Amino acid sequence: MKKNQKYIFYLLLLCSLLFCFTYFIGPLWGDEIWNYGFAYNIATGLIPYKDFNMVITPLYHFIAAIFIKIFGHHLYSLHLFNNIIIATTVIITSKKLKYRNLLLAPIIIIHFTPSYNVLCTLFIILILNLLDSNIKNKENIISLIVSLLFLTKQTIGLCLLIPLVYYNKNKIKSLATFMIPILIFTIYLILNNALYKFIDYCFLGLINFGKKNTLLLLLPLEIMICIIIIYFIIKSKFKNKQLTYILMYQIITIPICDGNHFVLGIIPILYYILSSNIIKNKNLKCFIPITICLIILLKPNTNFNLYKNNNSFLYKRNLSTYGEEQINSISNYMNNNREKYDYIFLLSGNAYYSKLNIKYKLTKYDLINNGNMGYQGDKKYIKEIDNYCKKHSCMFILYTYEEKINPQTNLNILKYIKKEYTKKENVDGYYDIYTN
Repeated sequence: MKKNQKYIFYLLLLCSLLFCFTYFIGPLWGDEIWNYGFAYNIATGLIPYKDFNMVITPLYHFIAAIFIKIFGHHLYSLHLFNNIIIATTVIITSKKLKYRNLLLAPIIIIHFTPSYNVLCTLFIILILNLLDSNIKNKENIISLIVSLLFLTKQTIGLCLLIPLVYYNKNKIKSLATFMIPILIFTIYLILNNALYKFIDYCFLGLINFGKKNTLLLLLPLEIMICIIIIYFIIKSKFKNKQLTYILMYQIITIPICDGNHFVLGIIPILYYILSSNIIKNKNLKCFIPITICLIILLKPNTNFNLYKNNNSFLYKRNLSTYGEEQINSISNYMNNNREKYDYIFLLSGNAYYSKLNIKYKLTKYDLINNGNMGYQGDKKYIKEIDNYCKKHSCMFILYTYEEKINPQTNLNILKYIKKEYTKKENVDGYYDIYTN
């Protein structure tokens, strides 16, 4: 009992320290706002895929929505949830690695941006722990975790299904356990008339996502790492379950193999190495430069600029990456014009920031990143916008520097609006206004 109390104390302490760093000091990223927006939409009763678009399965956002329900429409609600995940992951690795975790924990902690990838990291660490344990029914527990991984990020769950089926003795029981949460989720989609949209956004849309968002910066290094893992799997005559799961988990680096995703793939590899007897204690010092390099690769930013508007969901969040002036400018403009138009389209990567700031209802048109709109989504979106605006009054807001700031934004939609609608004015040099 005392031991459990000790870990609860460590969890609360680490969560508090992480919150102070991630919320008040850490930089604000677009993915953070989008993830918060998805969770907020669910908390307000919207149906994922039907009422708004996202390209991953929604377990992380459903749980985050509970925190928003409890703590309110504030970005710190998401940070509380996210920091619990990070702190839990660090405590689990500490129980196994002891002092060796000083080499791994900083890498886990510095990857603080609220994201479903943080939950994926916790799940893979749990799987590696279970594979190395003698716990009863561990095969069924692993099957359940892999299913939850699918519901967090479908590509990882599908890849981990391969070793799950290969290694489990009772394959039918494992598959049945894997399918139970997915069947519940499928029924939810069917009841809400969102199954087709789910398939379009989360599977068919990935074709466009891979074409438009591929980043191969660290792919050669990732390929080398995968080859080394495959070599050791073959050497073990395919008996090394942990390495096989780790290999399948490397799908997290595809198609965006940047520093962030590369480190996500490295974390379970480092955990495996440090938890085994491969590296002797006297040789652990070689991991110090590795840890430092991986932290530098994530480029932590500690510029300081807290948002001052206490009516905003961003209150007291560090806005070092985004200009407070820009957010206030367009938020105020939309607020002053929201009654004049049936719908305001803010076709920019900043749409979620600004609309959440004034509690303007979010839709799929507020995230027009390439690959986030389903298969050939830009063509469908243009047709839908055109049909809607023939019958309703519409305002279009385009960020002047969109192409430079957010290369993921679909340019076909922006070009169509500029061609077919009338430019009305420019707001503070940041946004061009078009109307019908």
